[in-house]
Amino acid sequence: MNMANTPPGTIRAALGHGAFRKLLAGLAVSQIGDWLYNLALVTLVYSRTHSALWAGVTTAARVVPIVALGPLGGAIADRFDRRRLMIACDLIRLALMLLLALMAVAHLPILLAPVIAAAATVAGSPYLACASAVTPRLVPDQDLPGANAARSAVGAIGIIAGPALGGVLLLLGSPALAFVVNAATFG
Repeated sequence: MNMANTPPGTIRAALGHGAFRKLLAGLAVSQIGDWLYNLALVTLVYSRTHSALWAGVTTAARVVPIVALGPLGGAIADRFDRRRLMIACDLIRLALMLLLALMAVAHLPILLAPVIAAAATVAGSPYLACASAVTPRLVPDQDLPGANAARSAVGAIGIIAGPALGGVLLLLGSPALAFVVNAATFG
């Protein structure tokens, strides 16, 4: 990437740092996977229960741990090697997504869906804190505003692209397919 005329502090300047590009690519894939999984999860629960209440409970089980454990995730990110912690978070979530796919295919009790969803959220609670904390090590201070903007943009893109891809996957197969694809995003 030719950075000769790139002003510091921009997204383009931040993307000039290879290690940050790798982190951002991983975040993009993960965000898209998380949002496609969210759609598939609600679809699975609603199709099996025909209950908006169950769909809501499952969504809450996926979201409440983010709110409740966000600060704890940050503390964990500060105490342990962030790279290893991010890898551990992804491996645990990969296993949980495969378990969720198995639950869907084997028609196991639907009560497992919100439990597995909550466990996946708990397992991932340190991940974004790690990504935020490691960013200043990957780009110089002058390019940090651009790096933070890029991470924010990736989150917004995930909110749009994830459900769109999830919808396509649901047209092609069952929610289990989306769970397997999300598991692959953690790999």
